[in-house]
Amino acid sequence: MNDLRNLVDRDPQVRIQRTKGFSPEEISSVADWIATEHARRNVRQSRRRIREAFKSYRNERTYLKQQIKERDALLLTLKAETDAMAAVIKDIKKSYGIRVVA
Repeated sequence: MNDLRNLVDRDPQVRIQRTKGFSPEEISSVADWIATEHARRNVRQSRRRIREAFKSYRNERTYLKQQIKERDALLLTLKAETDAMAAVIKDIKKSYGIRVVA
């Protein structure tokens, strides 16, 4: 069987010469083996691409979740600062007796 597997060569003329003496069943068996190996390799590559895409998606999702947490923390800080400024301005207006006339 190993001799049959070695039939796969780059030069078609060598391949034809090497096939002499083998039965059509043996050649068919090797062809089936090559097709099966090719399909297995394609499946492995496809699974690898899917795993890499999933890993990339998971990393991006984690990154975006962290960005949202940072944004929310900054918004809370800004809200607290804005509320503090509003309280100071209200206190200044009250102490100087400033009234808004509209």
